[in-house]
Formats: sequence, C-alpha cells, structure tokens
Amino acid sequence: MKRLIELSRELRMGPDSYNIDVPLNRIDGLVDLIEKIDIKNKTVCEIGCFLGVSTETFALFNPKQLYAIDIWGLNEDYEDLYANRKEGWLDTEALFKERMKKYKNIEIIKDFSVNAAERFEDNSIDVVYIDAEHSYEAVTRDLEAWFPKVKMHGYICGHDFYDDVRTAVSKFVVNYLIKHGPRNWQTPIKQFSDTSWLFKKI
Repeated sequence: MKRLIELSRELRMGPDSYNIDVPLNRIDGLVDLIEKIDIKNKTVCEIGCFLGVSTETFALFNPKQLYAIDIWGLNEDYEDLYANRKEGWLDTEALFKERMKKYKNIEIIKDFSVNAAERFEDNSIDVVYIDAEHSYEAVTRDLEAWFPKVKMHGYICGHDFYDDVRTAVSKFVVNYLIKHGPRNWQTPIKQFSDTSWLFKKI
C-alpha cells in the first residue's frame, strides 16, 4: 500500500520531535497491532492524535468508523515535549484536519479524553487506542473511562508502554483479571516494536 509506505517514513511526533529515529516515533509496530486485531468494518477510537500520522494509519485499514479525539491546546496549562515546537496548537490542529480530508469514515472530537468517553454507550466500541497524557494518574483515568465502552472481546490498547504508562496499564489489567479473568492467565498484555500495547477484553 503506497500511502502506508509513505507514512512509515513520517515521524509520529512531528519533524521537530526529539525522538528523531526511534521505533516509538514510527508506525511499524502500530501496523503490526492493527493487522493482528483486524479493524476492518469496526468502530475505533483513538485518544490523542496530534498531527495524525497514527490516525491516518488506522484509517487506511478501513474501520467502519474512526473517532479521532484530542484537545489540540484546549488546556492552557498543558505542557509536553512539543510546547515549543515551531507550529502552535492551532496549526497542529489545522494540519491534522487537512490530512484527514480524504477520509469519510473519521469523526473528529476536540475534547478532553474523559469528557469524550461520556459520548459513547458502554459496550459500543471495538477498539480504543490511548495515546493522550502519559502520567500514571491520567492513564488510569483514561482506562477507567474507556474500558467500559469497549465491547466484550474487543480491544483496549495504546502507545508508550514504559514508565508510568506501563505501571498504570499493568495494574489496571491485573486488577481487572483478578475480578473477571480466568484463574490460569499468563501475561495478557501484548507489546509491539513502537511501544504500543494491546489487551483483549475477556
């Protein structure tokens, strides 16, 4: 797929990101995740879209509906690695929308993650991909807000499976399995080369 090859050369965090050439800044592992779960004709939510490299990657695999959720600067106190990037948040949002123009199955939601989750019924989404704020507290809030929205045997997944993200996801999954999972479960979180992670709701 020509466009997928082009995207594989782009940096997910933008051309001025500090992670110039590391796996987490590329889509290769994300493609592996998408191919593993097969999102064709499914409902997908991506939380944290930024410039849209990962969003367009999802779109190329023909989901029935793809919801792209990001705050794009709504929080004036928000500080991250891109606070001083050459494009401001309005420019970033505009670049994202321009990228998405050719896809008819994308709905853009500019809102905070937990607020956006309230728009969806429980058990209504096939796949949620979380790549928003990466603190332990924020990831835990996102998991608590979005997990009920995922259908049984659907998938909750995300990016940057290290440090606080790894701790929050691992604790959440273990607590869930203690309450709902089989007694003989093994490591249920699959990891990918771009630091994406994947858990199937059982």
